[in-house]
Amino acid sequence: MLGKLGSQETIPWLINIFKNDNEPAIKTAAINSIGSIGVDPQGIALQAFLYSIINSSTKDEQILTAVAAATGALCRFSGPPLSEAGIRMLTLLTANHQPSAARRQARAELASLR
Repeated sequence: MLGKLGSQETIPWLINIFKNDNEPAIKTAAINSIGSIGVDPQGIALQAFLYSIINSSTKDEQILTAVAAATGALCRFSGPPLSEAGIRMLTLLTANHQPSAARRQARAELASLR
């Protein structure tokens, strides 16, 4: 519901939830809301997602799958240059060490951007 009612002003608040909450379901809800809102004007959501992937602080399949879906949504809405960073992140999520559902979602998002 927040994704339908939210706006770009709620993105920092949702990122804070993503970064600081310990419950995977809550993190996933925040990520899904960001993807539903579909805007990330300063790229702060993608930066937070990328940081969690690069530092391997996020290994949960549900969270990483949501990150892939939200990243795809943000890329489709924003276009370059933000989409270029998102494409690199989606490529990272296709690596063999990532959970299978996250890899599948990342591949689907990459295909939708072609």
